[in-house]
Amino acid sequence: MREFITKHGVLIVAVLGLVQPWLLAMWRKFFRKGKVDIFSSGPIEIGYSTFGPTIGLNGTFRCINQALFVNSINLEVIKQKDGSRHLFEWGVFRSQKLTHKGEEAEFELPYGFILSTSQPKRYNIVFFDTSTRDEMQNIIRKVKEEWEKLISESQKGITTPEIISKKYYDEFFNSQVHVKAYTKLDRLCYWESGEYLIKLKVYTSKPNQLFEKRWKFRITEEQVNGIRLNVVKILQDICMIPSYGSYNFAYPSYEKI
Repeated sequence: MREFITKHGVLIVAVLGLVQPWLLAMWRKFFRKGKVDIFSSGPIEIGYSTFGPTIGLNGTFRCINQALFVNSINLEVIKQKDGSRHLFEWGVFRSQKLTHKGEEAEFELPYGFILSTSQPKRYNIVFFDTSTRDEMQNIIRKVKEEWEKLISESQKGITTPEIISKKYYDEFFNSQVHVKAYTKLDRLCYWESGEYLIKLKVYTSKPNQLFEKRWKFRITEEQVNGIRLNVVKILQDICMIPSYGSYNFAYPSYEKI
């Protein structure tokens, strides 16, 4: 054996040197699959707008073992009160910037991205219930049509949009179309006081994997009432009525399961 090692030792070392990177690559690919850890930060943002029910989440993704390509992220929300489920799709990526004028937000459409093992990635995503948003579109279209019809018939030489809006919106506000739209939009806002379970699901490709994180949150009756006031703001936005108000949100804390 000693003679064999003496004679072929250099060759053995050379072969091992060539094989080792290949073995390590095989080990990482087939035995040490990548993993995504999900860390939350800040409160959860619960809203309702022309985008339908919305949820904003932010935190950090950390990738372990090997880089992964994230091709989609969605959110499942379960109302504990009745077990009803709602699926939210990623709607926009949001970044907050502090300027001398205060805080400004920038938005991007969602896209797939690489998670590397060398650097965690911050996320700030607003998720939309696209199913409910689609239901809202017929209501919104009907309101727009009736409002534009009223304005067209009532202009009579008045060309300033602000004057038209202030003069005729009160009349439109009490119309049957507006009242019905308010009722339907209010009904589509399914947020109620109580406890909710949320499941954040991160999907990767090559390899195809799913990574999930679960939390609970609670919203109060007062918070729900504030969110439902957004129906008025939605209708004002549809009719392009100048408004000094802003949308209301609830900001519950994450609760561990």
